[in-house]
Order: sequence, then C-alpha cells, then structure tokens
Amino acid sequence: MINQFMGWWARQLLSLLPDRMRGREADEGQGFLISLVSVPGATHDTVDVSPHTGSRHGAFERLLLDDSGLARLRALRARAPRAVVRLRLRAGSLLERDVVLPLAAERGLDQVLQYEMDRLTPFTAAETFWGWTVTRRDRAHARLHLRLTLGPRGAVAPIIDTLASAGARPALLEAPATPEGDRVRRIDLSSREGKGGARVTPALRAGIALCAVLLLALIGLPFLRQSIALGDVGARIAALRPTVAEAARLRRDIEAQAAGGSMLAAARQQVGDPLRAIAAVTNALPDDSWLTDLTLQQRKLRIDGESRTAVQLIARLAADPTIIDPAFAAPVTRDDSTHADLFSISADVAP
Repeated sequence: MINQFMGWWARQLLSLLPDRMRGREADEGQGFLISLVSVPGATHDTVDVSPHTGSRHGAFERLLLDDSGLARLRALRARAPRAVVRLRLRAGSLLERDVVLPLAAERGLDQVLQYEMDRLTPFTAAETFWGWTVTRRDRAHARLHLRLTLGPRGAVAPIIDTLASAGARPALLEAPATPEGDRVRRIDLSSREGKGGARVTPALRAGIALCAVLLLALIGLPFLRQSIALGDVGARIAALRPTVAEAARLRRDIEAQAAGGSMLAAARQQVGDPLRAIAAVTNALPDDSWLTDLTLQQRKLRIDGESRTAVQLIARLAADPTIIDPAFAAPVTRDDSTHADLFSISADVAP
C-alpha cells in the first residue's frame, strides 16, 4: 500500500516539471498506435502501425507479424524507443460493466477487485486484462461507483508477446465500443504489468528520496494500520472462499434444476400434454364408443374410431376446454355389420 502511494506521489511531482527537467526525449510525447486488422487468408496477425501525437495520427504502415514484419516494427521502434505503445483491438473486444462498492474499498481497490472479479464477471482476474475508472463517489451513502473494463487475456496475450519480441510491448489496450467507433474503451497495462512508469532522472532521485522520508514520517502510521486492516480483510476473505464456492455451486445446481423445469414446460407448451389430452378424450367419449387410432403431434389431435352416436361426439369434445375446435376430418360412414358409425375427428389441444 505504501509503495503504491509513493509511486503515485512521485508521478504527481514529476508531472509538474518541464519535460527537459524530467529527462524526456522529444519522441516521448509521441507514440505508436498499433491496430489489429482482419485480412482474409493471412497466415499471421496483421496490424496497422501509425505514429501519433495526442489525437493526431500520421499515415499508417500495414505489417504482417511474421519475421520480416517484426523486423520492420523493430526498426520503427528504434526511432522512438521511449514512445508509448497503444494496441487497438477490434470493436467490442473490451467489455465494460458498472460496479458499486463500499467507499472504504477505494483504499485497496485493486486487491478488492481482484478478489471479487469472479463474482462481478464470468472470469477470474488471472484470465483477463482489466482496469477501472471511478465515475462517482456517493459519500452520503458511502458508495463508490466505478466502471470496470476487461478483455480476455487468452486472446490478447499472444499478440502482446509478439509485439514485445519486437520491443513494442503495449502500455495501453483500447478498443472501440461499437464498429462505428463512437467511444473508445481503454485498459492501462503499465500500472499492472510493470511497464511505462514515470522515468526518474538521477538529478531528481535525491529530492524524491527526501520527499519519501517526509511522507513516511507524516503518514506512515495510518497507512500501516490500514495495511494491517486490509490484511485482516484479506485473511477473512480467504477463510470465506470455501463457503462462497459452496454457495455458488448450490446456486448453479438450483439454476440448472430451474432451467430443466423451464425446458420441460416449454416442450409441453409446444407439443401439448399427452396425458391431459387422453384424459379429455376419455371423459368426452360415451361408453358405446371406442378408438382405433389416436395421434397427438405438435398439439394437433387426431382420433379415429367407432361410435353408435358419432354426430354427438363433436359437441361432447367441444365441451371440454382442453379440446379446441373439434371437427370431422372425413365423412362419417356406417358399418352395417356392427351398426356403428366410423368417424375421424381432428382438433387442437390447449397448451
């Protein structure tokens, strides 16, 4: 915790000094924008490399990330070795969600998000590149509102490693939120990957060390207490992890059972309930009637059989709410040998 604060405080002090006092070269304010592009049939990843200053971008050069392309990228990088490299992914590659946490969590936000990543998202912290931006501090309700941005590590890490082999490891990941590119989502890799930090010249080291001593004297004890409290919280979280995992497993089992019931209900809605249909037909037919065939398919019912009073069957079937729109599917014929009517009736079965 103290190391993080010291790094932040040093960057704030450095930002107040002119570039020449910080030992920055002229090319440091510039950088590379490396954009992934889709090229049908390409055997390697293809990127567009363009220098940029602020929001102005120069002409781009399209490179295939094979041996010759990496050699060209290495040559471009050699011209501005201290320039910031940004990797732009395809639209929609980075995801966002709004998160609300207790306001006290801001002091150890990285660790809290790392612990809670598998609860807040479908991924663990190790499976993603991620970053956050505070959008609002609700002090009245002690709530911290922030926007969490994340991208899949498995898909992006190989590209980052390939670029790193050419000396162009990205310090920023970015991707348009939509194909129209109306808004860009970003993840700062420098703070978590150990790249792109502020450069401290030897002339400033003594001053920074003196400031560090003074800061430690002023704020060391409160931060030490907070660090101990945070360690306590971490230990409690670790102790609760088995219980949380068991609760999550039970929740998944309950959801799976509920999903199974929903699928069964949907199937009955589509094809009908055969037992209910048979019961309705049995109750509607008189004792002097019998069936030779009964078919139920996609809620379409067809019954064939014999009855001494076939003309009355339509009314009896229609009286049951389960049977909808019963009608003769073929003319009623008379069997002189049995003195019975041969009938064929079709109807719909209520869902």
